[in-house]
Amino acid sequence: MVSQRGSKQCHTRHYLKHADSPVATRLRRTAAQEVAECSVVWAELLHGARKSEQRDQRVARMEPTRSPFRWLPFDEAAAHRYAEIRDTLEKARPSQRAE
Repeated sequence: MVSQRGSKQCHTRHYLKHADSPVATRLRRTAAQEVAECSVVWAELLHGARKSEQRDQRVARMEPTRSPFRWLPFDEAAAHRYAEIRDTLEKARPSQRAE
């Protein structure tokens, strides 16, 4: 999530797991119209929830967290930037392949 105030990024996943986290506290203090999230973040969160053994419950628990915020489209420019970031992160992660 990105707050318009200071443009600092918040980690939605942490917020969802820890209601008493600093992220949750900050979101409660920030007007919903000042917070925006990109639709690809929602897609990634849904993907993670669907991998769970409690798939339906996790998705249902996430739905209410989505509604108060503005959701930005994931356009072509965003797709290219996402690919760059993901590539960088994967290259930085130690290989998990057995040698």
